[in-house]
Amino acid sequence: MPWIMTTTASNKIEAYSFDVMSKSPQKKFKLVVLQSVIEAPKSSFILTPKLLNELKLNNVAVFDSKKEARIEYNKLNIGTCRYIELKLDFTKEFLSNHVWYGSKSNGSWVQHIPM
Repeated sequence: MPWIMTTTASNKIEAYSFDVMSKSPQKKFKLVVLQSVIEAPKSSFILTPKLLNELKLNNVAVFDSKKEARIEYNKLNIGTCRYIELKLDFTKEFLSNHVWYGSKSNGSWVQHIPM
């Protein structure tokens, strides 16, 4: 699952925005307030299309693992941060059309995908 870094100094949810591909030893960053966050248990956020778009527009660094985020944290020269996991949210439509929820209906968005 993907990870982002947020600050611990504010009540607002502020993520670190910076260029991960930069080769300079001292990276410049800015804090971006995230508006469309749905919090999930265990220090994680639900990754919705709105949040994904917001992360992209604000150039928030997204990492493949917590280990990669820690490596970048050391390059940023900041005091403390929180590592937040982004978890996928399955839509009600998706869940209601699968066997483990007891429904075998074929009326799904999958039928409308052109082959």
